[in-house]
Amino acid sequence: MPDGFAFDGRQRMKRSVRAAALGLCLAVPVGFYALADAVDALPGVITIDRAAGHPPVNPPAAAETMTPPAPKALAPVDPSSGAPAGQSSADPDADPSADASGDAVQPTVSGDQITAAMMRAAEIPVVNNHLAFSVVDARTGETIAEHDGDTARVPASTMKLLTSVAAARHIDLDSRLTTSTHLKGGDLFLRGGGDMMLTTESAASKPVVKEDLSRASITDLARATADDLKKQGVTSVALHLDDTAFADDPVNPAWGSNGPSGGWVAPITAIAVDGGRLDGEPYGPKSTNPSEDALTAFRAELEKNGITVTGEPNRAAVPKDAAEIAQVQSAPVRDLIHHTLIHSDNTTAEVLGRLVAAEQGKPATVAGARDAVQEDITLLARDEGLHADGLRIADNSGLSADNRIPPRLLAELNAWSTGEAPDPVREVFTLVPISGLEGTLADRFEASSVTDARGIVRGKTGYLAGTSSLTGVTTLADGRVVGFSIVVYGFDGADADAARAAVDTTAALMIREQS
Repeated sequence: MPDGFAFDGRQRMKRSVRAAALGLCLAVPVGFYALADAVDALPGVITIDRAAGHPPVNPPAAAETMTPPAPKALAPVDPSSGAPAGQSSADPDADPSADASGDAVQPTVSGDQITAAMMRAAEIPVVNNHLAFSVVDARTGETIAEHDGDTARVPASTMKLLTSVAAARHIDLDSRLTTSTHLKGGDLFLRGGGDMMLTTESAASKPVVKEDLSRASITDLARATADDLKKQGVTSVALHLDDTAFADDPVNPAWGSNGPSGGWVAPITAIAVDGGRLDGEPYGPKSTNPSEDALTAFRAELEKNGITVTGEPNRAAVPKDAAEIAQVQSAPVRDLIHHTLIHSDNTTAEVLGRLVAAEQGKPATVAGARDAVQEDITLLARDEGLHADGLRIADNSGLSADNRIPPRLLAELNAWSTGEAPDPVREVFTLVPISGLEGTLADRFEASSVTDARGIVRGKTGYLAGTSSLTGVTTLADGRVVGFSIVVYGFDGADADAARAAVDTTAALMIREQS
């Protein structure tokens, strides 16, 4: 049997309880958060102010270019226990290696059987034996099934999971990004704090929510600023933009043709409206200068509210003795990560990388963000005994074909997340889509041969020309919770749908009862 990373007895016990709870929750997605919470399976230059928290705003999510299916009927949940109706919740005093009857749980499916089953997908024409996978037991940390899992491969958007983990390890998930205005004499400064998801819609009476993310309003900021200026008797100002929270380094050369010109990501700046989208569509045309566009929108609203802007606005840092006039705050970083993982938003993933760099004292540049996440995940792997040989990070979103991650590392991270990972990191792994229900997994596992995996697999998807991937957590036929990672590679870009379907088939073969 392949080796794994070791847990001591106490760690194994805690992981067993959490893994058992997670297994029940994966079987009944609607009960996931209630039951997981019941057993504790869940828990800078960043201009962040700790504002009063509010519940995350999460309306039904839509996939990147997909329409969610109609809601499925799910088993009811007992509100007193958080477990499926008629089923008791996990007893923390019980033997964590025992099932509900008190008998020790024994694997009924061998790793060789799982490997052999998954390898059947290698015969699918689009795969043509270009298949890599790793499956890791969440309780023991043992690699129980794998094929070429130690070879670092192009991860595509599963890279966003590493960026999100690094963000959770360095940034308070309740913190928010602040966009503010400051006045010194007749000079007004608009300062960006990293929020690229501002909206021009007013949120004064009702929060503006798009793609399950609450947005701060640059319109409300302009109105509040104008009101305060008029109270001070100021009706005319020179306007300046301070976007120095991120360095003037907006485009990663490693993106190649997958960058802003193709509509896949916006130039990364410290302030932007609607992620730099020009038509509101995720993969439509992008602004070539999102921060200047935000300044233009702010100026227009300022003038609508009775403040004259003299001359042409320019870039200038806020003086230390300038007085703050007004501010608006983003949704919590937790919600930004959720949005990034559910919708696979490349722009917000790159923003998270810049924030991690800033929190580590590195420059908020392309190289700073790349190196910050690389160093953090390498350190994490060393400390937890994970396998990161060959890890190479070229960007924070997965758009670069230069990224390399071993499938085994992703599987181990998912397995680790169910137990010993710190609370903020464990939470990150609950923010990925559930198959057949939301986000980029909403319309996956639709073929009749794989529908039994819908609602059972949850994870982060990835696609880049020639690579289709999926990494996450699921439950095997014998009840064991596992972290997994699957990569199909080396196919023609025209076969994208077939490659995604092959990944789904591989995942379904992993969880199906083996004979």
